[in-house]
Amino acid sequence: MTQQQPPLELIDIYGVWYHPWWQQAWFKYGIISSGIILFLLAAYWIYKRFFYVLKVKLPSEVAFEKLHSFVKEDYGSPKNFYITLTDILKEYFQELYEKPFVGMTDDEMMHFLEKMSAVSQRITEKVKEILDGVTLVKFANQRAAQEQMSKALSLAIKIIEETTLEEH
Repeated sequence: MTQQQPPLELIDIYGVWYHPWWQQAWFKYGIISSGIILFLLAAYWIYKRFFYVLKVKLPSEVAFEKLHSFVKEDYGSPKNFYITLTDILKEYFQELYEKPFVGMTDDEMMHFLEKMSAVSQRITEKVKEILDGVTLVKFANQRAAQEQMSKALSLAIKIIEETTLEEH
């Protein structure tokens, strides 16, 4: 007896599924991510262009901040006090009058201020009084030195207040 074999059957061919690259998930996620990044960049550009205002400080504001922090700290000896005070004034005058005061000695600064027509006589007298305080402090006792330093500090504040009007 022969075993009967099942008849041969033809099996249907399955269809080939092809997904183009623009329909694949990685492409869709990439487009969404790129859109979000472009939106954020555009929002940042609009913010910077129309809403962001850079706060520029006037030279007097910077000088007052430096004097305020200078008063809070312990400046030590009268010599250090006058060095720091004249440095603050030189930086202020450099920003205000756009001349190289920072590299000058005190005498050069005084001479330069006296020659400038933009600087009033009252300002030069007050600067001269501060600079004269340096020599007075060298030979004064501690109490007189403290009084002279506080007077020099108040003169520096008055100088900045008076020249603030020239900034505008």
